[in-house]
Amino acid sequence: MAKTLRRGVGEDQLLAEAAAPSPRWLLATAVAVLCIGTLTFGFVFHISDGYLFRHDGAGYFLYTYSIVTDFDTEVTDDYLELNARVPAGSPALSGLRTRREAIPDHVTLPWPIGPGVVMAPFYALGYGCEWLLATASGREPDPFGWIPQFAFGLGSLFYGWVGIWTTYLCCRRLAGLSVAWGATLALLAGGPAVFYIFFHPTMAHAASLGLVSLYVWLWWRRWDGESVSIAVLGLLAGLMVIVRYQNVIFGILLAALLLREARQTSWHAAFRDGVVAGLACLAPFSLQVIHLTMIQGEAASKHWQSEDLTLGRNLMDVSSPYFFDVLFSCRHGAIYWAPIVGVGLLGLLVAGRSAGWARLFVLVFLADIYLIGCLRGPPELMVSLTAPPSADETNWSGGHAFGMRYLTECMPLLAAGLAALLVQSRQSRLLPWASRWATAVAVVVLVAWNGLLLIAYGMGTIDRVECVTWSEMAAGAGQGLSRLFGGGA
Repeated sequence: MAKTLRRGVGEDQLLAEAAAPSPRWLLATAVAVLCIGTLTFGFVFHISDGYLFRHDGAGYFLYTYSIVTDFDTEVTDDYLELNARVPAGSPALSGLRTRREAIPDHVTLPWPIGPGVVMAPFYALGYGCEWLLATASGREPDPFGWIPQFAFGLGSLFYGWVGIWTTYLCCRRLAGLSVAWGATLALLAGGPAVFYIFFHPTMAHAASLGLVSLYVWLWWRRWDGESVSIAVLGLLAGLMVIVRYQNVIFGILLAALLLREARQTSWHAAFRDGVVAGLACLAPFSLQVIHLTMIQGEAASKHWQSEDLTLGRNLMDVSSPYFFDVLFSCRHGAIYWAPIVGVGLLGLLVAGRSAGWARLFVLVFLADIYLIGCLRGPPELMVSLTAPPSADETNWSGGHAFGMRYLTECMPLLAAGLAALLVQSRQSRLLPWASRWATAVAVVVLVAWNGLLLIAYGMGTIDRVECVTWSEMAAGAGQGLSRLFGGGA
């Protein structure tokens, strides 16, 4: 295997270069993801009265349905049709019914259309299968049936699989096979990503994770001097942003890359690459502009004309962000709920002493934390637009989120940090074997803890709204296990 000299994890240390994954392993992981997804989808169908989509995910499902069947993103008729068939109080439409903005004879949704765009091929496949089966059995096809829903979820599994492999390839640039896989699976299974890939697949996080991970991997290759098209990076950046507006933060990586290349080669070449990347970025972003202009019309212009600073029609409070709350809040703090996030950040800080990529990853992560802390929420849900928001009014503290879901896209950055930390532990001069085993045991414990929280969350044994202490988490995990295996009510 090729070796390359890198700095950042250790001075003048030879680290294994990323090897192309074999088709056998690609297929094996795809089958594993599909099997796990099938089981978890069945569980979600059972507890959600036959609907895979819930809360905000219903909006993304409607976008996809409209794109495939009507070739537009106007969801008024689609929403009314779905609303008529979903019983009152069902979690399938709880998010849309409480958060959608109504204008006479026009239903608008506050979310970008990107999830609908990237999920459209999968839903189209499912809808095609549903149409064939319906035609063969002499019935009308059901666009909201279990087959189209499962196909939509299949899209999340695909993007989750892409996220797993590209995150692994990022870690493989720093470490050997076992460490790279360990870091990848630890961050994805020890944080919120596993929940939004398998248990809540109609949200935007799985697709966003796959696109961001692919973007980070390609960016890193070009950062190390490999041949990667700047147009592809720009296209991915635009697609990421219309999937989740928050992903604009990852533009820091592209800007840093262009600035570095300008200093190493020429400003003229960097400017040319910047124009190419910008035009490529505008290609998918123009779809969102068209949607806002032609479909949402009055609803969008009302927010554009507002004097308040907004992001994705959420108010922002840049003067008083909840920076440390996003990390440590007992409601949904990232490190509080998923300590593996803190371990990954520690690894980035250690590697950042001598590695430029690690310093950039830290900058992106902290900027993302800052942005999340600034988000308040839609104006129609705010008690006051002038008074400082309470914890209940901040966007990031939503009661239905599993941990800090907004940081799902940062998993490839943190996995690289964890891989760097694991390599450091193996090189420890003081009892290297003890350091190695201590780190490995700590990672396994943190992943297992996250799994117990997932069970408790899914079984409803943890209060998802108020502050949850660690003792309450442990008690909820025990009750969740009891219910899962039939020993409790």
